[in-house]
Amino acid sequence: MHGAGWILAAMYDRVLVNASQETLEEFAGFAQLRRQRAEVELSEGGWLRLKRDGRGYILVQYRVGRLKTGAALEGEIVLEVEPAKAFCGELRTIL
Repeated sequence: MHGAGWILAAMYDRVLVNASQETLEEFAGFAQLRRQRAEVELSEGGWLRLKRDGRGYILVQYRVGRLKTGAALEGEIVLEVEPAKAFCGELRTIL
């Protein structure tokens, strides 16, 4: 994530994504602009919640946690149209 004058990055390489058929169908509808919302479950109580507005911006709310250590990172990012399209493409690849 980056914005005017700052950059924020986080990495955790042990997150598992729930790629159930329901999740795949929900995200496909979101990526194809047929749904305004989608949710992807992550391991250890984590999630990605996606909401699209009328301009094509996407609000990405996230939670990534480690139950074993009792730590979690939560936040949200707003993606403008082009970064939103790129994000959907990358997430489609992961799923």
